Amino acid sequence: MGYQEKGNRLTRNELLKTGGDFTVEELREIALGEPEKDGGRPFLLLSTIEPVRLMPIKLQAAAAKEYEKSKDTKRVFDTLLSGFTIYRNSVNTGLMAPLVVNEGACEWPEPALFGWNDLDAVNFIGFAMGSKVKSDSVLITTQGGKVEKTLNLTTGETTTKELTEFAAHPDKNLKFRVKRVGDVRMINSASW
Repeated sequence: MGYQEKGNRLTRNELLKTGGDFTVEELREIALGEPEKDGGRPFLLLSTIEPVRLMPIKLQAAAAKEYEKSKDTKRVFDTLLSGFTIYRNSVNTGLMAPLVVNEGACEWPEPALFGWNDLDAVNFIGFAMGSKVKSDSVLITTQGGKVEKTLNLTTGETTTKELTEFAAHPDKNLKFRVKRVGDVRMINSASW
């Protein structure tokens, strides 16, 4: 297995200088080296000790601007929750969560379809991914990632719902724009 670009094999150093739109699954694959004799794969994008920003600068600035304009605290917090939901749902399927270096700290990469400063898009996509769902239910099973069964803790009722491909597998469907692959850092998903 090698790194391919238009049929040409890229060296690791050439790949690290490139950028583009990548899913979380693709970024995780890039972060792993060639299989070793024992079957393991080395982790190549090792993070040195770097500060981590809990929320991207663009999202913070846009939320602050929205608050200054509207003074609508609920909308601002709903937007921040939507941003968090978009990123969390994209990385919670594996052990590694990609971050990118931006202005001296690591933060969530920016989605390729919209910017973190586009609050309408953040809210729309976040809503589609479940940011506004409030219930007394817990997920009990998923079937192939497309059907989800939940248990209502209050009533004991079990419900089943079908998920869209986008919502079921954002790690494979939502692309993030990375200016330079060499700026990607991986962190344990549980840690961030």
